[in-house]
Amino acid sequence: MNATMVASGTIAIPPVVSSIQEVPLAKIRESKTNPRRFFDEAKLAELADNIRQYGVLQPILLRPLPDGEAGTYELVAGARRFRASKLAKRDTIPATVRELTDAQALELQVIENVQRVDVHPLDEAQGYAALIEIEPDTNTVENIAARVGRSPAYVNGRLRLIQLIAEAKQAFYEDKLTVAHAFEIARLQPLCGGVSYVAFGSGTVAGTESNRHRMPHNLTYSDRRNVISPLS
Repeated sequence: MNATMVASGTIAIPPVVSSIQEVPLAKIRESKTNPRRFFDEAKLAELADNIRQYGVLQPILLRPLPDGEAGTYELVAGARRFRASKLAKRDTIPATVRELTDAQALELQVIENVQRVDVHPLDEAQGYAALIEIEPDTNTVENIAARVGRSPAYVNGRLRLIQLIAEAKQAFYEDKLTVAHAFEIARLQPLCGGVSYVAFGSGTVAGTESNRHRMPHNLTYSDRRNVISPLS
């Protein structure tokens, strides 16, 4: 999806400042607010091979780098193309430039990422949370759900994933937890009385031996069957 074509329901997106131009990769900085944190290295390598053969077919979106030197830019949308172009040893990349506020840039980043089939649920959750943090009065769960074509229950479910402990998040990124397990961990954590349970079903994430016997008393029978290994 070309994020430059998205029209926000709440924020007016400024028109393009420039037509498509070749921008040196060295003049571009990746955005710290991009909710996407996980990149499949194998798929990046495939994209780099494709770029070597055919070039970058879709321009990335930039904005002038806030408080940066003239001629430097912040990457708003197109992180995979940018990274793959660096792998392909390109010097420049086709881009369009827009004058965007922080809120406008973040909204475009979130919308671009959540509409990708390969977006990681944690990255999606971080995007929703960032929208709420930057404009809490405007970016309600219901408002966000309407703008990304999801239900409020779906957005709320994703937001719960942010509460996962660091070990569970890492396991989730490494495909040691399924989406279903991650949701179950997020649901159970408040019931664990300080013990963070991060292994379910097949036991893909092991707990420490010293804590393996500790089981919260307020879990249901079915919960106790699912939880097999706590991490302190």
